[in-house]
Amino acid sequence: MVKIKRIRGILSDKLLNFFIERRINNLGALRFFIYIYALLTKGFYVGGHKNANHHFIPKFLLKKFRIINTGNIFMYMRGKRSTPVSIKKEAAVVPNLYSFRDKKTKELSDFMEKHIFAHVLEKYGSRIVSRILKTDKIDLTHLEESVLVNFIAFQYTRTPRFFFQLERVLTYLVKEKSVTPKEMVKPNFARDVFINNSYQLRPPEIAQFLQKTSLRITGVKNLMLGLSVQIADDISVNIFSGKLNLLRATGSEFFFLSDSPVEIFNFGNNRSVGPFFWELNNDLLIYLPISPTRCIYYTHRISPVYPTINASLIEKLSLQSIHEFAYSNRNSSVIDNALK
Repeated sequence: MVKIKRIRGILSDKLLNFFIERRINNLGALRFFIYIYALLTKGFYVGGHKNANHHFIPKFLLKKFRIINTGNIFMYMRGKRSTPVSIKKEAAVVPNLYSFRDKKTKELSDFMEKHIFAHVLEKYGSRIVSRILKTDKIDLTHLEESVLVNFIAFQYTRTPRFFFQLERVLTYLVKEKSVTPKEMVKPNFARDVFINNSYQLRPPEIAQFLQKTSLRITGVKNLMLGLSVQIADDISVNIFSGKLNLLRATGSEFFFLSDSPVEIFNFGNNRSVGPFFWELNNDLLIYLPISPTRCIYYTHRISPVYPTINASLIEKLSLQSIHEFAYSNRNSSVIDNALK
């Protein structure tokens, strides 16, 4: 059975690689591809675990911001001055961050890290980002943009900051809404809570509650990983419906990576959406810096905020999005001062 699954994995990878390499943009051919790819990957899962550092920002993206002619990057940390660190070993890594407990075997599994992230999203996301940087324009096939959108959505939900936000919401649901573990494992729980707001959550109330209590639920890592996957799948549809743009930094302007490099910002209430995706609307900006001088971003196709987007705004929002760390190809007093 494992051998058959591995063969299916190889075939699905070759099929995706073929359509990406040939840049096939015929909608009929793409529908056929999606049908066959879905069959090959349906129920696909291969276990196995090896202790390792998992990058919550992929190495290919960190390398776009590396210190020239090195394998290092400047890392900024709250309360400390910036220091060069190894991209491979030290930058944006947490031991076994995406390892989860297999329901049947009860053993740890690296399927999320090795297959969903490294083998699919990062492998092909890297090619598409490199293409944008090489051509310096947005010229993507439907499939390329679909892969890019999924990469952006998962990059938003795969960070320690997002897991922290999920844990806080789950704590509130348990303590204030009496939500049970049985409810949390229902198939539509993620959509009900974070997309449809079926529990009538209000972010300010959650913040006030958490300020008054030190209680935190524990033992929910598997649940949070599952929620992050479901949420990324849902919000990718919203992102894809937006308009993809390329922003260039000029003069002394530059982009950097926070430890939450994808930000979804709501200009309507002047705050990050966080995990509250029922707030997705026409006033949103979704961005990802892809080099010190280039940033890709999505707005609604009839967005009123589009004319206001510039490099200075991205710098300001990136500074606000930092949870604990930031990464750059240069030593910047602006980032240092923001983390004092």
